[in-house]
Amino acid sequence: MILLIIGIKYLIDYASTVDNLYWIMGIYLFICFLTYQLNRKFKNKIFDFISLVVLLPLSLLYAFVKVAIPILSTQIYLFVYLGLSFIIPVIFYRIDENLLLTELKDETWIYLIITTGVITATLLHKQITFLTFKSIPFNFRKSEKMKRFIPVELCEYIVSKNNIKLVIYAIFLVALIVFTFLDLQQSSYYENQNIDKSILSSFVTFIAFERILTNSKLTEFRPSQLLKILKSSIFNETEIITDKKTTGNNV
Repeated sequence: MILLIIGIKYLIDYASTVDNLYWIMGIYLFICFLTYQLNRKFKNKIFDFISLVVLLPLSLLYAFVKVAIPILSTQIYLFVYLGLSFIIPVIFYRIDENLLLTELKDETWIYLIITTGVITATLLHKQITFLTFKSIPFNFRKSEKMKRFIPVELCEYIVSKNNIKLVIYAIFLVALIVFTFLDLQQSSYYENQNIDKSILSSFVTFIAFERILTNSKLTEFRPSQLLKILKSSIFNETEIITDKKTTGNNV
């Protein structure tokens, strides 16, 4: 993605320095068309070589687009997925900001937004994935031509639950390294040091949440089973007490 952005920026900067760019492009496209037609009419190695050389920039551009479209599409799907995960806490923040419903500080809201967003991204994965595919303006599933450029499986894979967790952990890891380094240097990434702490606290909360989910799948603890055992214990205790009273009265 970084290389793609650098390449596009370089092409734009270079194109802005070329005089009569549209005339040059028009003449080049005409030469390409003429070369292609001559190569079709006179099939030989010389025209094949000339056509290869003349059409090389277009071939490189086609290869670039063919690689760029899947990369950009997966990035778009990932950003839309994360955006949908964070949209609810952000809406609550905006409402509170306009109506002044609470007196929460900005760093507290940052903690709530990040924590709620990352937990939502992992806990409601199926629902957000469904909304992500519905939110994209073009539907790859119905377009056979687009499927050749952008496999649906690739977009579904990039927003898989494990990959979303990996992205979240990677972002938190970078933040942890940067904030810890700055803290040891008695500095801060933001002017308000509490913002650094709120982001790191979100990371700690997310880890605790993940551990609870993981352990809940491994443990045999079930609330229904607990209530059943508790109910059985209460009734057994009641029967014992009743039996003791009955025995005492008989004596």
